[in-house]
Amino acid sequence: MKISVSSDNDDDFSILSNIKHKSSNGKILMDMSQSIKYIQSKLNKELITKILDAFESNQSAYELEDDFNSFLTPPLAKSLSRSYDEVSRILRDYKNEGDLMVKSVLTEDAQATEKLRDDEHKILMLYENMDQAIKEKTKFLIQAQEIKILSFPEHLFNNYIQELCMIFEQFELSMKKAVLADWKNKSKIIYQFSSLPEEIFNISEPIFVESKDRKKEFAGTESYYVDVTKTRYEEYTEHYKERFLFFFKKDKTRTSTRPVKYTDKERKEKKIFKDVEYTNFSFPKPITMARQWSDAVDQDKNILWKVLQSWMNQYVDKFSDQFELVTKEILDYTEHNLSEKLNAFDSDLEYQQQLLQVIQPIFQKLLELRKEALQ
Repeated sequence: MKISVSSDNDDDFSILSNIKHKSSNGKILMDMSQSIKYIQSKLNKELITKILDAFESNQSAYELEDDFNSFLTPPLAKSLSRSYDEVSRILRDYKNEGDLMVKSVLTEDAQATEKLRDDEHKILMLYENMDQAIKEKTKFLIQAQEIKILSFPEHLFNNYIQELCMIFEQFELSMKKAVLADWKNKSKIIYQFSSLPEEIFNISEPIFVESKDRKKEFAGTESYYVDVTKTRYEEYTEHYKERFLFFFKKDKTRTSTRPVKYTDKERKEKKIFKDVEYTNFSFPKPITMARQWSDAVDQDKNILWKVLQSWMNQYVDKFSDQFELVTKEILDYTEHNLSEKLNAFDSDLEYQQQLLQVIQPIFQKLLELRKEALQ
């Protein structure tokens, strides 16, 4: 059994196709595989999809906490729902670009850049709480599979005990009731699953992208003066001679205008541009977060297989230890009982030989059965 559950398996658990479904080992492996798929399904449905739906519907933190309380411990349900609430508020200040939420702030704006650091911390807390929630729920789901998975080794060893009792009946030893009672007492094993390995469902941190851009931006206008050559028209008095009576002229005046060039100061304005540095910050949008969490659950199913394998092996070891104690006590008692019978018929050599002929194959079968169960 331990060899079977320790066999290498690929992502599709193709080893199962090589084992007869009706065999004990094959059934155990099949149920382990189904348990893993069940755990993955429950993690996706009860945690990852729940929180994604909350983001998309803008669900309140209190409603989400009520939902989580049905399958998480109250402190963790509260922490996870509060983390969701803080991140959902952050999203309002970000733009959706592809798989990322993006925000740009002036680098020189100390308050704005500090807010980015605070956003980063809140997103990391959401990932941390989700990681803890997945591990806590996984532990609970594994424990819920105990009866389904671990009933097989228990059933197998119970069958061995029944076979032992049938052998003793051939010895005409009325031990069945005592053996079953002894086995029931010794097999009261309560092996509780205590911890998960640290590496299971080790969700990677969110991918934060930070960059800086320099841009020229309009910063206002600036006044300046330039020399401009202008023309104005001046009036002046013009003197001229006017002819009259053909031979005579007289002096006259008239007012005329003429252009005059001059230099003047003219006010002008120009646009001012300055280099401005922006800090760009981005993180995965909710559906990308959910995809990352779900991928972690899917990729770590082989680790989960090893967890169940280790759990099964420890359980089988405990059964083996108890079975060994029971069979040793039974063999010692049987040997002592048969020795007494032989001694009682010490004078009857023919009877001893007949008894040994009966005992030897049965006793050999008993030893083989014990060897099979404990190997």
